[in-house]
Amino acid sequence: MNVRISARNQLKAKVTEIQRGAVESELFLQLHNKESFMAIITNDSLETLDIKVGSEVYAIFKANAVVVSTDVKLKKSDRNRFTGTIERISRGNFDAEVVVTLKSSNTICSTMSIDTLDELNLQNGMEVVAFCKPSSIIIGIR
Repeated sequence: MNVRISARNQLKAKVTEIQRGAVESELFLQLHNKESFMAIITNDSLETLDIKVGSEVYAIFKANAVVVSTDVKLKKSDRNRFTGTIERISRGNFDAEVVVTLKSSNTICSTMSIDTLDELNLQNGMEVVAFCKPSSIIIGIR
């Protein structure tokens, strides 16, 4: 299947560890600069995709699954925490798109309401932290 997808966040990563549960598995993933994060997929998907430690995968998640905070020391229950700098803000009538450049040079995109954008007072060049739940990440392979 050769498809293009609308999800803005598509990070190429390497599987460094797999913790298999009864129904789902936790995949520990690493970007090329050693930044790490985690995804949760079903064991059926793990087997169907033939994912092993060392496999290269794509972590795919929609922009509305990403929450941005200006408090870079903030701890949340979301296990995935990406620190970076705001590269671009696109402001619409009702919502906004915020693109964050990570230390790995990858970018993560978040969409939010204009009210949230204004409350956070987000600006280009500002250091922020972005959060994404592991269950919001879809795994793809080539």
